[in-house]
Amino acid sequence: SNLCQLEAACGDGNVDAGEECDDGNNNNGDGCSAGCVREALCGDGNFFTRGACLTSECAKPGMASHPACVQLRQQQSAPRRGVGEF
Repeated sequence: SNLCQLEAACGDGNVDAGEECDDGNNNNGDGCSAGCVREALCGDGNFFTRGACLTSECAKPGMASHPACVQLRQQQSAPRRGVGEF
């Protein structure tokens, strides 16, 4: 503003009046929309592309046989290799 004060803006990383969230960007699909409104990430049909949702969604009844859940279990049970091991 002309008073050398910062103006509140969606995407500035601060939750201001009228904002439900502010993650510091103006991207949709990351949990906080470009309009600073919370987005449903899990249970919207696209959770398979979101690692944060996959574990909880795969724990639900009837999901164990979904290909993404089978792959997740395989990845979780695979032995971890240390640095430099092949």
